[in-house]
Amino acid sequence: MLKNFSIRPFKWDDLEILNDLVSAVNETPHIKSKSQIEDFRRSLSGPWQNPERDIFIAECESSAIGYVSLELEKDTGRAIANGGVHPNFRRRKIGSALLKYATSHSSKLGLSQFQLDLPNSSTNAIGFCKSNGFEHIRTHIHLSLGKSVNLSYSLDHKYNIRGMLESDIENITSVQNLAFSGTWGFQENTVEDIRYRIKERHIPPADHLDIIETLDGELLGYCWSVLKQSGEVGIIGMVGIRPEAQGEGLGRAITSTGVKWLIENQANPIHITVDAENHPAVNLYKSI
Repeated sequence: MLKNFSIRPFKWDDLEILNDLVSAVNETPHIKSKSQIEDFRRSLSGPWQNPERDIFIAECESSAIGYVSLELEKDTGRAIANGGVHPNFRRRKIGSALLKYATSHSSKLGLSQFQLDLPNSSTNAIGFCKSNGFEHIRTHIHLSLGKSVNLSYSLDHKYNIRGMLESDIENITSVQNLAFSGTWGFQENTVEDIRYRIKERHIPPADHLDIIETLDGELLGYCWSVLKQSGEVGIIGMVGIRPEAQGEGLGRAITSTGVKWLIENQANPIHITVDAENHPAVNLYKSI
């Protein structure tokens, strides 16, 4: 057990320190460039985020050795946490102290649930969470595009697919909130949230969205694709269809369009994540 460490709130002056720490915790190759630091800053700067209130750093002799970061959802009552401890300082009760600090912080702010999203392969992290009283509540499936791809679909002539325009963002927000209302873990978004996520959360280019609409311009659904640059990982981030338009093949059409865009822009590999209990979506993505 390490006794001489402390936990304090994050400050924006800590940005490079936190960036280094996240790479060390995740044991990923560390690229310390101005563009990478800027991309990291943007990832923390959404209108729904408050880093100086909701990120905490553990220090020992002025060195950052662990962190915990929270995204708070007042509508759902959830605090969603991620973080970890530097490999050189693990098994010294630092993670438990950070977890206790973060759960206390979220409780004081009125959040009733505290959740973490962990891959099945992170057996040590899962064991740590269980030893601290956490229970498994939900599974998400991560799918990758295979060699056998089927992007065929049939679309009634009364629908049109096109790329998103700036003027579509308000309607996209409305469709997203309608499409996912009442589903597990969904936090309603504002127009400002969606605009930031699409256009500002990453260094340009902005995220790519394809939309599906009626011939008179009523927006019915969208497919949100993320690709930083050719040759890198491509992600289908979200697919949403207005409830009254579901069941007409629009989801397959718009998802296929998004996947095609990623393929044409040489994304490799291509991933999508889906709630394991959303069986229609799981079957759709597997059929593609």
